Amino acid sequence: MKQVMIPDTPCQTPPSTDRRLISISRRNFVKGAVASAMVMPSAVGAAAFGVAPRFRARAASGGKPNIIFMVADNLGRESVGFYKDDATEASKELAIETPRLDAMASRGVIFDNCLVGTPLCGPARCGWNTGRHAYRVGMNGQPKPDDPESGVSPEEITIGETLKVAGYDTTLFGKWNQGYAEKFSAVYQGFDEFYGSNAGHADYYTHVYDKDDKRHFYRNLTPINDEGYFDQLFTDEALKYLRKRNQKPFYLNLTFYAPHGPYQTPPGYDHSDNGNRRESRSARKHACSVHFGSWRELSAPMEQP
Repeated sequence: MKQVMIPDTPCQTPPSTDRRLISISRRNFVKGAVASAMVMPSAVGAAAFGVAPRFRARAASGGKPNIIFMVADNLGRESVGFYKDDATEASKELAIETPRLDAMASRGVIFDNCLVGTPLCGPARCGWNTGRHAYRVGMNGQPKPDDPESGVSPEEITIGETLKVAGYDTTLFGKWNQGYAEKFSAVYQGFDEFYGSNAGHADYYTHVYDKDDKRHFYRNLTPINDEGYFDQLFTDEALKYLRKRNQKPFYLNLTFYAPHGPYQTPPGYDHSDNGNRRESRSARKHACSVHFGSWRELSAPMEQP
């Protein structure tokens, strides 16, 4: 039986400044996650968090803020506009534009010295879900679909479980990637609701993982085959979830696959509806930012009394 403890010391919300360096320990990230809205590029480099100050005033009953934690997969700091000094020749040549991420960063807090624990998807997610370095957990590589013991131990305490004890509803829409066996499911790791995939990557349209030619797409524990572009499906679920919210505080983890390969843009963008949608300049340019286009829609329910 897991025992989840809540720290006695109240967490402090960062002051409302355009840019501020924040120092936070690995365990306190899990124990003290109280920012109202976040966006995190998942890459080896600094992460950026956009915290909209006005959301803090919309805290749920009891003074507990609602939390939206948005994650971009394999998005390096050289590929976003608000880290201009880190642009590489390759990123300049691609002329990547991320206006929505830049807008979030300008209204929030940019973590200039926040590093992801590992350069691998699964272990990195283990880090922010447990607050421990993946090697301490035994997550030394990507989970393997043919290994029923490959994943984050169900005995680990996660941010979802910690927030549930604190009175939160918890949900995860998108990429989980913490193990393929049912015992590793997000619903057994502190999340009331899960809609997403266990795969490390997958075709955005067919949802098939090329390592085993299978779909690992679930609603809670039920395999599903919903049609549509992966990240748009996750965003739609998040919007539905927010529109039906009650007064109970919530933690929403919205984890996109983009811009992780294969480089496939959503419908309506160049090279998204023909037979060659894997590698293209247009796909690389748009996939980094376009799925954040619903951020204004996502934030609107949080601003309502």
